[in-house]
Amino acid sequence: MLRRPSVHGGRGLHTEALSYAAFLVAVLRGDGLSESGFDALLTPAIDVPVDSRARMDDGVTAWSLGFGIRPSEHGALHVHGDTNTGYRAAFVIHRERGWGYVLFTNGDRGDELDRRLGELLRTRA
Repeated sequence: MLRRPSVHGGRGLHTEALSYAAFLVAVLRGDGLSESGFDALLTPAIDVPVDSRARMDDGVTAWSLGFGIRPSEHGALHVHGDTNTGYRAAFVIHRERGWGYVLFTNGDRGDELDRRLGELLRTRA
C-alpha cells in the first residue's frame, strides 16, 4: 500500500521508495497539477552560486520549487538528494525523456551507487 509522504518540520521527508517513485511518476506524466503548476514546480527560480557545494559536487546550477536542476547533454535533469552517515537518498528525473530513478540506501557508499546508476541511465536513455 502506498503511503502519503509526510514532511517533517520543513526539513525532511518521511516516506519510502515506492511512494516517492509514484509521486515522481506523476511529475513525469504531468498528473495532478495544471500546466502552469508544473511550470512553476520545474522552472528555475534561484541560481546556485558557482562556489556552492551543490554546484561543485552535484552539478546543480539552479533550484526550482524543491528540485535541483542539473543541465545535461540531453536536457535538464531535476534532482534532489541527501547524505548522512550510513544513509543516502536521491532521485533524478528527466521529464523530456520520461525516465528517472529513486534511490534509498542504508550504507555509506550510496553516493557511489547513485553516481554509477545515473551514468548508466544517462548513456542508455
